[in-house]
Amino acid sequence: MSRSRITEKGRRKQGRGEGHGPDYSPWIKVGDYPSNVSFGSRFNGLVNGRPTNAMSLWESNLYLALERGELTDIRENYPLSLEETLVLASRLGFRHPVERKTGFPKALTVDYYTDARDEDGRLINKAYDVKQKSHLAFDSVMREITIKEIYFQDHDTLYKVITQRPCDSVLGKNLFLLRRHSRQYLSVEHQREIRRMEKVLFKELANSREPYAHVCLRLDHKYGYCLGTCLSTVYYLVYHRYWMVDLTEEVRPDEGPLKIKSRRAVEG
Repeated sequence: MSRSRITEKGRRKQGRGEGHGPDYSPWIKVGDYPSNVSFGSRFNGLVNGRPTNAMSLWESNLYLALERGELTDIRENYPLSLEETLVLASRLGFRHPVERKTGFPKALTVDYYTDARDEDGRLINKAYDVKQKSHLAFDSVMREITIKEIYFQDHDTLYKVITQRPCDSVLGKNLFLLRRHSRQYLSVEHQREIRRMEKVLFKELANSREPYAHVCLRLDHKYGYCLGTCLSTVYYLVYHRYWMVDLTEEVRPDEGPLKIKSRRAVEG
């Protein structure tokens, strides 16, 4: 990645890496790097209630996959304690990563740090990084991963490195589509009606051989909804995992029926 416009000292001064939920400030933000070398994006997070900074398409895809789980917070570009990683690097005989601009040690970050609660209400944290498989051949990358593995073991936190797969691009494209349309076309009153609509839609779509966009359009006319409402409701149900479908295949509502593998009750 190109040289950042802001130093580690500047990040600390701004309170980066602190807070929770909507008050969290990511250690690294998309605007820290020149637009001509940054492939990042910002989008509103449903879980954390604020603009989320993803530094690559793969990070965006992972966020959308995590967002669909039972999480209470997702913090991106989350910094590890510099004091602790310096000790670990020294213990392992590794040179700690440094800032290009100053040559001083820099904070290691994970792409996402998540909060969840188990059935007894206990806090469960997990940390995730996305890596290109080819990058795992670099010693510098593996050294950082080793430091992070030991760091999170010491903190009783599960750490996972997610490698990119060919199907991930299709999955990410589908998740963006489902998320955008399920939020864009559903009015507040229709969101309140989703539980009732789900029963009607499932009855019509479960055994239909017709393209589900056509079925949804017919139901819009039948119930007097704005055009696109029923299809948006389907997208909402799939995105939030009320209906389980195979999202590794491209979503094509005009070309065939919706294959619903399983279903769970809608809250409310």
